[in-house]
Amino acid sequence: MLTTVTPPDSVLSQFAVLRRAQTPDDQLAGIRGLLGDELASYSPALVRRLAPAPGGGFYLIAGVTPRRKPVPASCYRGLTPGQRRRIRRFEALLLARAGQPAYCILRVTSTRTPRDQTTNTESSCSPFAQIASVFALAGEAHGNQRSVWGLAPDGVATVDVRFRTDPTVTAAVNGNFFLGSGSAVSARATINALVRLERRLARRHGPTAAQRRLLSRRQREALLIALPTEVDWLDSTAATILRFGPPSGPLDVLELAAANTSSSSSSSTIKIPSASK
Repeated sequence: MLTTVTPPDSVLSQFAVLRRAQTPDDQLAGIRGLLGDELASYSPALVRRLAPAPGGGFYLIAGVTPRRKPVPASCYRGLTPGQRRRIRRFEALLLARAGQPAYCILRVTSTRTPRDQTTNTESSCSPFAQIASVFALAGEAHGNQRSVWGLAPDGVATVDVRFRTDPTVTAAVNGNFFLGSGSAVSARATINALVRLERRLARRHGPTAAQRRLLSRRQREALLIALPTEVDWLDSTAATILRFGPPSGPLDVLELAAANTSSSSSSSTIKIPSASK
């Protein structure tokens, strides 16, 4: 079960949305269960509604603390020394984030039937200390379009997000939250190629070493093409406050996945009482 914690002043001083008074719209019933078991605690005082979500629902921010959760020993069984080293690096990145003040941005939608109402959430979480990182951005793709969203500190009016081959996504910041959309034709083509390869190999009894190397390379390409190459925080005069990009040097696929914001989805169902006769 999640415990509750008091938000640190160092966090409140950077984000006006967290300093404003809470309203009834900021409350979300059952938020403890929706945040999942990857978190050790959350801050009820750091729950705020951010913006409407395209297609229905809304975005919400919750202040949290990640749980210290080592990789199970069973994950190391049958692996080569090189594979074990990769998982240890992956684990070190995850454990380094444990205990740090962090936040989750939840996309909340509801479906209702005559018998019950279900609240569905998709969340992405990141430490406040890593907000100036391409890994703190979240997004999704639908067809050939992508959406990108995230949190920006006080003073940032616009965010420009650049990609390797697809056009720049520009988003206005409102209440420290930004949400933008743009073309993802190139990224979609790369991901589709990866999916076709995975399906082809799944039909075979054990891929060869060369096929495993090809799959690893395609997985890396898919991650990299979805990763922003550069992010600009701009003020109200369009002057650059800060520009940042991914770490320099080669990145392992597992390390990319660990450094990226953790994502999860969950739902809760509330039974609607029958009307009295």
